[in-house]
Amino acid sequence: MGTWEAVEKAVKKHDAKLEVHGSPEYGILWIDMISVPRRESGAGREIVRLVEKAAKSEGFTQIRLFAADAGYGRSHGFWDLMGYEFTFDVDEDDDDAWYMHKDLR
Repeated sequence: MGTWEAVEKAVKKHDAKLEVHGSPEYGILWIDMISVPRRESGAGREIVRLVEKAAKSEGFTQIRLFAADAGYGRSHGFWDLMGYEFTFDVDEDDDDAWYMHKDLR
């Protein structure tokens, strides 16, 4: 099974939603949205790891995202545990503080 097919299978298995965009020639893949219906089930971790693997296999060197609050509180903690770092060094209450990234090299 190809790497993006594995991502699609995991998204379907967990009844999750995922939107990504990017171009390998620029090296950056954006995670536009990831939503899992059951928090702390491991679904988010599984999907993100598979996205990272698929992105790396296609030549992406970095993943970026906006760690938004979608009604369940801030998601910084999850992304931090997944190895993502804040892109800007600003006050946490500033919207720019929600941009995060992870190098895949």
